[in-house]
Parts: sequence; C-alpha cells; structure tokens
Amino acid sequence: MKERETYLESLYGDYLKQGYEETFAQIERGPDQHAVINDYLDFAAYLSENEYIDESITFLENGLKYAEKMENLPAQSVFLNNLATNLTSDPEESETAGLRKALEYARRATKIRENLPDRTIYVKALGQEGYCNYLLEDFEEALSLFNKAEKIARENDAGNELGWVLFHKVLCVIESGDDSIADEEVIAILEEAKDIFKNTDDQDGIDEINALLSELQE
Repeated sequence: MKERETYLESLYGDYLKQGYEETFAQIERGPDQHAVINDYLDFAAYLSENEYIDESITFLENGLKYAEKMENLPAQSVFLNNLATNLTSDPEESETAGLRKALEYARRATKIRENLPDRTIYVKALGQEGYCNYLLEDFEEALSLFNKAEKIARENDAGNELGWVLFHKVLCVIESGDDSIADEEVIAILEEAKDIFKNTDDQDGIDEINALLSELQE
C-alpha cells in the first residue's frame, strides 16, 4: 500500500514536470492492459482525493479512450461511472451543463453493465444514473432508476450498494414531495440502510443516515 502511494506521488511529480500527454504515454508504457487501466484509475483517484478534480477528470477521460481502444467493456464502465461521480462532486461542474454531461456518462455505464454478469456493479451504475437525474431534479426518472436498482440489489445480495440506493431513494422522495410513502416508511427505509452500513462498516453511510434522520425528526 505504501509502495503504491509512493508511486502515485512520483507520477504526480512527473505530471507537473511534463504535462498531460507525456504522462499519458508514461502510463500506457505499463507492462500490460490491466496495469495501465489500474494506473489510470488509481492516479485519477489520487488526484480527486487531493482535490485536483479537473485533472482527475482529464486522466479518467484519457483512460476511457484507452479502455475503448482495448475494447475492454468492464473497464469502460468503471471509467464512465467515475467520471459521473467526479462531475457531480465538482462545484465548477455543478451547473446544469456539467450535470447533463455526468448523466450522459452514467447512462453509458448503465448500458454497458446491463449486459455484463456482475450485478452489484450494475446496481452501482443504475444508482449513479439515478443520482444524476436527482441532481437535475428529474425526480420521476430518478425514482424509477432507484426502484429498479433496489430490486436487482435485493435479488443479488448487493450489500452496501443497496444501502446507498435506499438512502438516495429517500432523498428523492423527500425532494419531490411525494406523499405516497408515509413518514414511518421513510424512517424504516433509512433504518434498513443504516443496518446495512453497520454490517459493512461504512461509516460515511452511517453518518449520512444519522444526519438525515436528525433533520426528519426535528
């Protein structure tokens, strides 16, 4: 783990000296396709964690091009999903145009994952697409996607992904003003999500649930 972190820090230093194109080439000189894809993903995550969101997006976009060239569908879906995540978390991209771009990436990821065997990652893709629609205030479409993701997650024991789908489903219900779900049911859904997060040791999820429960109980 420490060795990997040191490598990413060194790669960042190289990027500062030589810019994008040389760093893309450096990554793509990796020993095999798997190593190249992991380097793109890990370096983009490193940049994002250090709040270099624009740079992270650029490396994800080029990593996506590489995965497309290699015809690696699972990798393409991961790059697309991560691009959607970065775009929805970047304040500079939080306007409608940026969110629509995120939705486009999320839809592409969902389409790819629909025909691949890993149902947990398909649930994640559906949830990401739903979240983009939620941010664009298309609550009907968002809720439809969250309900579909919930069904597949329950059928395939998707664990932590089910917790996040339930959490975002509740946010969607609240923001849309949908009164077809009683307050007691909303609380029950959140408590179920909280139990899932406890079982998977997802402290971020637990904190999000507790904050929302506190708001609802005020």
